[in-house]
Amino acid sequence: MTPEALLDCLSDLGIRIEANPDPGLVTVSPLSRLTPELRAEILAHKAELLAVLAHRVPPSKAWADQVQPPFERPPCDPRPELVVDSLAWAHLLAYASTDRADFRGLFGVLHGARRGGALLRFDRGRWRVEPRIDPAELTSIWHDQEAWEADRGRYLLPHRARLTKLLRLLPTPSRLGVPPSEVQAGVDALRALGWRLGLNAEGGLRAAHPDGLSAPDVAWLRAHVTAVLGQLLGVSR
Repeated sequence: MTPEALLDCLSDLGIRIEANPDPGLVTVSPLSRLTPELRAEILAHKAELLAVLAHRVPPSKAWADQVQPPFERPPCDPRPELVVDSLAWAHLLAYASTDRADFRGLFGVLHGARRGGALLRFDRGRWRVEPRIDPAELTSIWHDQEAWEADRGRYLLPHRARLTKLLRLLPTPSRLGVPPSEVQAGVDALRALGWRLGLNAEGGLRAAHPDGLSAPDVAWLRAHVTAVLGQLLGVSR
């Protein structure tokens, strides 16, 4: 059993394992759930487990703690150790980044969800945001489905319309490649959200939305106006 598989097995059983302050030791609780076979596996792979635990990013204790994400450039997956869907998250966060001026916007909510351990799953031709249920809360802040549903209703559902449109931009798993640049992703996302982007008579940027202008999106456009013009003209600036 690999160290990652062993950690997942322990998590499924509600067993918490952490690096002990004393070098070379691990702390396991509750010991009552530990079978002789699992104890032997932990002892056999203790060094590898410690190495994995040292690099594992602990999830936040609450989704709300993560709704003001760092404004890294470019947007990237805050949980890259969850490798199965890391590339999909890098794409989605790039598309969602045009509302980063609003920390309660979709980008902040998605960033918090991913830090908490959320997954992107491709099912029946569409992507979905789903929880990673972890009774021991080692890799996820959601110990059961009820906890996820409560957070989903509070944080994610208010952005459902915007999220649905951006999820449609994600390629299928077999076609996921290098995430688009921030400007390319932003232009694609704004167009998917109903923005009309083009050039005005003076050669400047013309932007309009039938439902009115979103302040965070406008702030993003103003911050990237030169690069967006270059993208529309098909040149690098």
